[in-house]
Amino acid sequence: MNPFKHAELSLAKLSSDVQAGRLEVSRNSPSRWAGVELRAGEPGVTPPAGARYVISPYAAELATLFGHLRDAFAGLIDFSNKHEFYARLAHAANDWHSRVGPSAGVEDLLSWVLQEARVVLGEIERGEFDAFLIAPNDLVIADVLRRLERGETLDEFEMASYLAHRQVVDGQQDEKLPDE
Repeated sequence: MNPFKHAELSLAKLSSDVQAGRLEVSRNSPSRWAGVELRAGEPGVTPPAGARYVISPYAAELATLFGHLRDAFAGLIDFSNKHEFYARLAHAANDWHSRVGPSAGVEDLLSWVLQEARVVLGEIERGEFDAFLIAPNDLVIADVLRRLERGETLDEFEMASYLAHRQVVDGQQDEKLPDE
């Protein structure tokens, strides 16, 4: 089975298991995933500067889901894009915590993260999933875009990495245009 079909089927099964409350939570799942740390606690705690954390009462459930997503995306996620992949999942989890009240349940959180995984899968299929090959301090594109949206300033190395990446992406887009 090709990796795209495997990922699609795995995401469908995970979604079904999450909605039915059948996701078996492993308390032994790793809490660190390619630069992302999942910590048990109440959301809203400010993580250390520069760190990529998800602080959630559902950290064990997220860690279990991240493990399943690693397996689902086998052959699609590798050393060159795993930091971007897990950063996107972490941002989705943090977005959910910042937008949803405390009364929402773990199934909603996991479904939210699964939706981001589906978006990433679509980007991979279309050749649109981008990641830095070389970047300072585990910098990922998802972090840069969020910081720029908030009007924050990037340091010179971060900006150089992002501009170099944009130049490569823009150059690839120019190659796709038909000759006129």
